Amino acid sequence: MRSLSTAFLIALCLSTFSPSTVLASDAGSKAPKAAKAKKPKSVKSSAQPTRAVSESTWSAMVDRQIIVVSNGHEIRGRLAGHDANNVTLIESNGAISDLPKDSISEVRADVRPAREEPEEKVPRRESETARARAAASEDAELGPAGSFRRRGKFLLVSPGLIAFASPDLVFYRWGLSVGGMLPGESSSFAGAYGFTFEHFVDKDTVTESYYDPYYGTFDTLTADVWSHMLRALAEFRLGRSNQRIFGYALLGVGAAMLRVTASSGGIKATSNAFGFSAPLGGGIQGLIGERFILGFEPRVVLDFFVGDGIAAMFDTRVVLGAKF
Repeated sequence: MRSLSTAFLIALCLSTFSPSTVLASDAGSKAPKAAKAKKPKSVKSSAQPTRAVSESTWSAMVDRQIIVVSNGHEIRGRLAGHDANNVTLIESNGAISDLPKDSISEVRADVRPAREEPEEKVPRRESETARARAAASEDAELGPAGSFRRRGKFLLVSPGLIAFASPDLVFYRWGLSVGGMLPGESSSFAGAYGFTFEHFVDKDTVTESYYDPYYGTFDTLTADVWSHMLRALAEFRLGRSNQRIFGYALLGVGAAMLRVTASSGGIKATSNAFGFSAPLGGGIQGLIGERFILGFEPRVVLDFFVGDGIAAMFDTRVVLGAKF
């Protein structure tokens, strides 16, 4: 009876503390804790702020007269160029401005006449980049260095041609001209101004018959006659040009001197006449390479000599020269 009660107690203890109960208890004590929810980190936007003027608008405005509003101020001028961050503006008063695109709130075409600003109010926003871009824009507009569309100096030489004062009076002539080119800025018009020196020379043998009252007979006299014509002229060439060809009307005015020397039998006589000259004609010049000029100029020159009337001379000259 005692052994039965002891066995009963042992069985009761085993059933009370069964393996499933112990494992469940251990599993409960070792269960992982629930993870706490974390707030997602905010992602910063890398997009740049939108500019008021698009890149396509800037590209369309290059070489045009525009008005930009920068930091609340209007600035007028020609857009010489732009890059990713700046625009270069050549203002109406000649100032070169390099403006950040982020500071510009508006741009529009300038349809009004340019307004000059006093020199003391010219804003100084120049930079080396702006000056270089402005120079490049001007070079592109004017064309290559060897061009009649660029201002420059010229030297012309007429190495020698024939000039006619009459069918019986033919001169050999040569000349030298220096001057400058003045092309139009917004049209094909072009002009040139210059100073010309010319020398005409002629040698002729003249035989004249005359009556000798002493002997009462007719006799002949043969003489060598040298004629020299000197002219100093201001000349103007007005016409149209492209990069390589310059066609023009030729006008001029200046002083003239005619010196005639006759000699016969050791006797020499000289006479001088002074007056004014007015050449009128036309011409065409071509530029070969960057420097060399070849041209052709037909003209009529009227010489007004004091006390001796008016003389007209026709000549056609080929000009060779260089442009600097």
